[in-house]
Amino acid sequence: MSDISTNMIENQVATIPDRLKELKGDRTTAAFARFLGVGVSTLHNYENGRTPPIDFLLNVAACTGVSIEWLLTGRGEKESGGSYLQAARKTRRVLIVDDKEYQRDSICNVLEAEGYEIGRAANLKQSTEMLASESFDVVITDLRMPDENDGLILLKHIREKYPNTRTILITVHAATAPVAVEAIRSGAFDYLVMSRTFPDDLRSAVSRAITEIQKEETQSKDTFEDTFGEIIGQCPAIREAVAVLKKGVQSPGTPLLFCAEPGTGREFMAKVLHANDPERASHAFVPVKCGAMSEEVLNRELFGAAEYAGEHGEIPGVIAVADGGTVFLDEVEKIGPAVQVMLLRVLTDGTYTRVGEVQPRKADVRLICSTSANLVKEVAAGRFRQELLTHLSVLKIDVPPLREREGDIELLARRFLNDFAEEIGRDCRDFSPEAIRMLREESWPENIPGLKTTIKRAVLFSESEILGADDIAGSLNSGTNAPSAVGSPSS
Repeated sequence: MSDISTNMIENQVATIPDRLKELKGDRTTAAFARFLGVGVSTLHNYENGRTPPIDFLLNVAACTGVSIEWLLTGRGEKESGGSYLQAARKTRRVLIVDDKEYQRDSICNVLEAEGYEIGRAANLKQSTEMLASESFDVVITDLRMPDENDGLILLKHIREKYPNTRTILITVHAATAPVAVEAIRSGAFDYLVMSRTFPDDLRSAVSRAITEIQKEETQSKDTFEDTFGEIIGQCPAIREAVAVLKKGVQSPGTPLLFCAEPGTGREFMAKVLHANDPERASHAFVPVKCGAMSEEVLNRELFGAAEYAGEHGEIPGVIAVADGGTVFLDEVEKIGPAVQVMLLRVLTDGTYTRVGEVQPRKADVRLICSTSANLVKEVAAGRFRQELLTHLSVLKIDVPPLREREGDIELLARRFLNDFAEEIGRDCRDFSPEAIRMLREESWPENIPGLKTTIKRAVLFSESEILGADDIAGSLNSGTNAPSAVGSPSS
């Protein structure tokens, strides 16, 4: 630093507030201060030009994961390895439900000053619609609203549909003991009366709710949620697939290969494995359609490029983005020889090289691949490396097509019926025996997406509570020459 002029140092220090504001992003000063563990007025002073002491800047660097050099001077690598810039800045979201606008505004003002992100709803209908489309940590609802029974209806709805959301009931009247007891028994986190101490009571209640949520989130990193039950099926092949996936949880770095037709749920099962992997679930899951890119483009997208077409700058690559997590490679049989060699390096010594560089980089990703081809024949034909196949198939799962899972078709169809009926507000609740027989006899060339599309179309156009054979037949026939309602078949 001895050769840097005093003016240059002063200019760099003068731009520290700009970098603090960049780190804060769209967060309020109060929220950012709470994350850093400093006072709001202290942070406000530093944002507005007062030179912060080095211990404050070291704390910012530790909390956000940026390098102290970048924070001080604006030069060098911005990130030092922390994850704050991608995911750590989690704003807690609170939904306020009250039919009186002035009360909504009053509550919002109190909580916005604390740095929470606020949603507003005037009645039960608005609140349930917002909960269906957005995620909230806490819901604060008036107990009694015109044209609604009371906030207990919303409370029970939240407990059934969104068990991780905390609900705080409020009232302008002194609550009777029976109402408070019923509220707590129904799952309310707290019950507040709008008295002189209400603002402080509200801050305290929301803070305690968020603390409880944070404790559960911390515990979930150690005792992850078992989501294998989301894989629907009772046939032996699906049970075996779940057993292999659970083996994968016990060996977090081991690659896995799905051998199956498109649309059989390969990517979904890969996501389930990732979600249940305690070492990787908190990192990225990145799917890649290998057949959709040339070898040159795939090489660049997977491993990155030091410089691409000059003006575009560097490309980090999927492997870097998913560091610590999982990369799902669909249609792995279509990967060219150069990319196969690089993948083999990732699997054998955990390194790779970006396009335009010679210095290898480290990689810590789990590779999950899928193919509908016979890779043994691809090896024999010289299109796929035997060594790569050996590494990829340490854990191997053969997923049968839907037409070979006759006993599972009804299970899947009923799940889709319930999901779609709830989604569009229809009272479709079952199939006739003839409809079930027709579903079982269909060949389902598109596999699970084809079944999904058929059920959704039938729910949309049927006027009956019980879907019959005519509903299914009409849905199948209308899909013969029409595009799928849910997009192209998934993996």
